[in-house]
Amino acid sequence: MAHRRSSSHVRASRAFLVAIVLLECAAYVTSDTCDFENGMCKGYTTSGSGRGVFKVARVKDLDLGPNVDHRPGTESGSIAYATGKGSAILRRSFQAPFCFTGWYHVSGVKRPHLFFHIDCQGDNRIFHFSSEPFVGFWHKVVYPEKWTGQANVSMVGVLDPAGEASFVALDDLTFEPGPCPPAPQEGSCDFDWGDTCGYSVGNGSGLWQLNHWKTSDSGIGWTIHEDVTVGHSGGFAIFKPSVGANSEGVLSSPKVRGHTGRQCLRFYYYVSQGTTNNIPHGLRVFVTGHDGSRLLIWGLYGDALFHERWSPAQVSFIGGPTIQLTFECSLGSGQQHGFYCGLDYVRLSDCSRLQGSGSHDCDFERGLCSWMNLKYSYVDSGIWTLAGGTIKTTVPKPSKDHTLGTSAGSYVFYSSFQQIKGAKAQLVSEAVVSAGRATSCMEFQYIVAGGKDAKLLVKSTSLFKNIEYDKDQDVIWEAGGGEFDTWLLGRIALSDKTRVIFEAVTGTETERGYFALDDIRIYANDSCEMFPKPSPQNIPVDELLTCDFGDWTLCKWAFNPTDGSVAWRFGNRYSPETSIGPTALPAGTKGTFIFATGAMIAKNRGTLLLTSPKVPKQTQPVCATFRYHLFGALRSFMRVSLINEDKGEEGRRRMATQTFISHADRTTVDRWFIVQRNLNMKGEINTIRLIIGSSEKQPSELALGPVEFASGACQFLTDSLGWCDFEYDTCDWTLDETSSGWRRNSNLLLGFHTQARSGPPDSNAFLELRAHREANGSTVTSPWFQGRLEPQCLKFWYRRHKVNLGKIVVELALSGAKESTVIWEQPPYPQGDWMLARVPIVSKERLKVVFRANIMASKVQTFDTFGIDDVQLDPEPCKPLFECDFAEDFCGYVNCFSYGGLQWLVGTGRVAKPELPPRVPPYPSPSVEYSGYDPKSWERFAYVDLT
Repeated sequence: MAHRRSSSHVRASRAFLVAIVLLECAAYVTSDTCDFENGMCKGYTTSGSGRGVFKVARVKDLDLGPNVDHRPGTESGSIAYATGKGSAILRRSFQAPFCFTGWYHVSGVKRPHLFFHIDCQGDNRIFHFSSEPFVGFWHKVVYPEKWTGQANVSMVGVLDPAGEASFVALDDLTFEPGPCPPAPQEGSCDFDWGDTCGYSVGNGSGLWQLNHWKTSDSGIGWTIHEDVTVGHSGGFAIFKPSVGANSEGVLSSPKVRGHTGRQCLRFYYYVSQGTTNNIPHGLRVFVTGHDGSRLLIWGLYGDALFHERWSPAQVSFIGGPTIQLTFECSLGSGQQHGFYCGLDYVRLSDCSRLQGSGSHDCDFERGLCSWMNLKYSYVDSGIWTLAGGTIKTTVPKPSKDHTLGTSAGSYVFYSSFQQIKGAKAQLVSEAVVSAGRATSCMEFQYIVAGGKDAKLLVKSTSLFKNIEYDKDQDVIWEAGGGEFDTWLLGRIALSDKTRVIFEAVTGTETERGYFALDDIRIYANDSCEMFPKPSPQNIPVDELLTCDFGDWTLCKWAFNPTDGSVAWRFGNRYSPETSIGPTALPAGTKGTFIFATGAMIAKNRGTLLLTSPKVPKQTQPVCATFRYHLFGALRSFMRVSLINEDKGEEGRRRMATQTFISHADRTTVDRWFIVQRNLNMKGEINTIRLIIGSSEKQPSELALGPVEFASGACQFLTDSLGWCDFEYDTCDWTLDETSSGWRRNSNLLLGFHTQARSGPPDSNAFLELRAHREANGSTVTSPWFQGRLEPQCLKFWYRRHKVNLGKIVVELALSGAKESTVIWEQPPYPQGDWMLARVPIVSKERLKVVFRANIMASKVQTFDTFGIDDVQLDPEPCKPLFECDFAEDFCGYVNCFSYGGLQWLVGTGRVAKPELPPRVPPYPSPSVEYSGYDPKSWERFAYVDLT
């Protein structure tokens, strides 16, 4: 028993032995740094496949790659670089655990590839991939290896055979025994390897967590496998909301020392699409000052956020002595699955150069800002990369940037070198949302160097479309190849709720051609004129004006409300609020409709204005097709006008306005109206303006369907002969050549609701005759029509102010006959309403139809008139005037009412106040009496809304 050691003595002996081992390891494992200033460092080996290999050289002796080394940051410094075909490997062994840090620089006209690999105790893994956002910059790698034992770290560059395609450089590689020191708590953070940089990461409700690619307890499934800074498995902050309830995740930085001047915040976010089913969601950033004041500095919501991709964002703000950043991810209540927000590569810095207040503005001196490349297949696409001051290359490029005007300045660049014809590179913006302000105007500097078939396109795509689909991208600006090394100004107006895409398309000159962009700026400007101004033949009217609203945008049409909360609503996203609002578009109509309520109109000072883009002079008529639904437009109006603008005397602008659609109050027929008009865009500049308004706040709704435009006169498909609505001209009908004869005029002058009472519901122009003595006998004559053995029907609308003015008669002139025959006389209807006439004609001889006015007026001058509209000769017998199934309209019945009073309506029985529903009679059962009627004809009828 005397020789037995106590347990405490044994433990002390073991601790002493462990300390001896650790001291021995410390004696042999020291930090190791390689800056390549004296060549390839001891312990490093290089190999590769093909001709790939790492070499050491001074920066000034190289034609490619960075313009300075990482440290000391001069062209006299040395780097390790990889060239050749295949893969180049630089390898170093070191005793783990350790902290590895290093710096790399990748560049080239193709997508560069570099990854860092470790083999420790049989565990093989890649711990860093080169990341596209850092192409053209020295980027730091940090990796903590926690295993014990000998570890082999390999840096592998995958090289393209073309010398300019990819270039990889390494510098200042360090192995430090033990763990990596924590990152500074200064507001910037990579969230890699468990380091939160002092941010409020935790496991509680409403808190963000560090992501480690594990399946969540909520069944969210696997999250994104890549982060921004490491490219594979480093980590990022993530918020996963609770299912079914309103959720908001808050991530706060530590309080950091601020600056009294402007500060810049840059970060990358990731928002998963999940199955949110249009549940509202958003990401916002706040800054809290030393006095506790909280300011929203950045925020996007719903479709304005990029989904399923890491996306850059930037914002600048005025700092203070101390500040705290707060990132908030929110999700509304509802059933969702798979939704989460991610955050990575947060950088807070002093703004040494003011780039402007807009989050889209970029001079590329510090990177790509909030712009990023769209990725396609490697075969037919390239990338826009940073170029200029930080990178050397031998391919043709601008000799200086536009911002600084020196070779030290930077710009974004795409080279045609080693690309096939038609290859493209796309650079996409953050969402452009005007939030009710003036039109967004984008200016930029550009160079398209090369043949004329090289193209720089500016495209626009709705926030609600898939940005990677070419068919969802609309070209709004274009420039062809031109001079080398000359910066040019570009300017274009942008639609609201869109993203902008710069697309470079390689031409035939693939060896020397290139594209460059600099100083992009987006700002509010209602007078944003395209520059350079394109020639008219390069602007198809349909591309400028046609819009089906299906992507929840107004296309190129401008809407600038006086109240920022007022916006058009889209029919495939929102339902009408009233029971008499717009119905679904007719079957087969592409797109959706936009609509507004009376409350919205009242909130916007009584009117809503929609303005087309400016159209240059057209050499032929333009066919315009409008669709509208105004059954619910109580106490409202709609007008559509064409404005022709020319230079007048002494350089003054001269404007002429022609209203071609006008409707006051509701339509008394519950259906969509499709109206076609031939427009004469003869001005130097032509604009279409649509205005809807209301004099009082009413539970009303007005809707506009898809609008279509095409060069050339409208082609009206009809079997009728001599059809003419007199909207554009008199067709083939001939008017007396006297100053007192029939003339085209507008229905706007005939009273406030004559169109609703009777007549063609979409008519704006008609033939008018002043009823004074000199006009007696004035005629309107048709062209020659071929006779038929079967009866034909002459159909037209007519009106007169008073019975004692006289009457319109219709005469039939047959080929070979000496005199015409009267076949119809205007009946003595006492009111000034539009009336429908159907006149049977039976003649196998060629014939003409003549309208003649027999005037009994005693006065020389009078403002009383006659009118004719919508004439046609149908190849079928006439139906009796009293017959009507009320499927489309009143069939010529006069809807006699006073403004604000009861009206007869045609439709399915919809009423303004559904809380007082009338009982609609059932359809009649089949019987002998009703056997001649189509059962569907009973679905629509005439009725009075008594609710």
